[in-house]
Amino acid sequence: MVSLRSGLEKIGELKPGVPIPPIPSGFHSFPKSLKSAIYAMNPPLIQSWNNIKTGEHDDEAWTEECQGIVSDGNHWYVVSNNEDVRAIYKFTLNFQSISSVGFPEDRHIGAPGLHDGKIFVPVEGGKAGVWELDTNLSQLGIFTLGGSSSPQGGSMPWCAINAWNGLLYSSIFGNNDPDEDDFGNVDKVHAYDPNNNFIHLKDLKLRGQILHRVQGGCISKNGHLYLACDTVKHEKGHVYAYSMINGSFLGSLELVYDDDVGNGELESISINHITHTDGQSTYAHVLVLDNDAITDDVYLYHFAVPAASVM
Repeated sequence: MVSLRSGLEKIGELKPGVPIPPIPSGFHSFPKSLKSAIYAMNPPLIQSWNNIKTGEHDDEAWTEECQGIVSDGNHWYVVSNNEDVRAIYKFTLNFQSISSVGFPEDRHIGAPGLHDGKIFVPVEGGKAGVWELDTNLSQLGIFTLGGSSSPQGGSMPWCAINAWNGLLYSSIFGNNDPDEDDFGNVDKVHAYDPNNNFIHLKDLKLRGQILHRVQGGCISKNGHLYLACDTVKHEKGHVYAYSMINGSFLGSLELVYDDDVGNGELESISINHITHTDGQSTYAHVLVLDNDAITDDVYLYHFAVPAASVM
């Protein structure tokens, strides 16, 4: 059997004698091949993502307090925490409305995850929870995160499923101000089992800098974790990339908002190949909420990438 080190050296991904980051017994991801493991530890070239298209959506019920977006490649699913009607909405890829369903409780709902025909919406207010639906927006239940206990308490701004192991991952929001230790720092993500009452299983330590104001996250098919972080003054945000194998830091992207975004918050990120009506292809999609006095606007930044295979 070829070892990971010898395989990496053979294809020129690792120089002899240079240490590779530790792999924590394969809990957080299960690469099916050496090639998959290499992709999961290689940088996704996030610094070279190119925003080639921006969609602006104004003054709709779903744009008010919009919290996140996901796609299955055929439709968009958008979560709104509008106090009048908290809901999830289903759209075509060019944002023609299909259907929606309201959240039946008076609690905060956040940036969703999607996997294998199911949508997972994080719930805050009291103990953190998960609102589960299918892609027809049929409700499958509301579950308490962690079963009897969760390291996140009531904080759950986002969630995502790792397709390699079927586990749901999330984190706390973190400090509102990096100079204050009021809500805790984000230096790990937590893993839960959707097939066993969302019990807490283990944590993945994130290498690199401590994060603050984590609003959204997603996990790509290559085993990369992307976390979307807002800034206190709402002038720009950052997307950070990590390996799901061992939490290695793989780069970051700074997103400076358009001039029209007066009070923007970076809310979520989705990794999907979308071909737009003008024929352009994009692979990363970042949602920014412009908090207006009357009804909020949404800016959806679509990114072309230098190499889709490394996403």
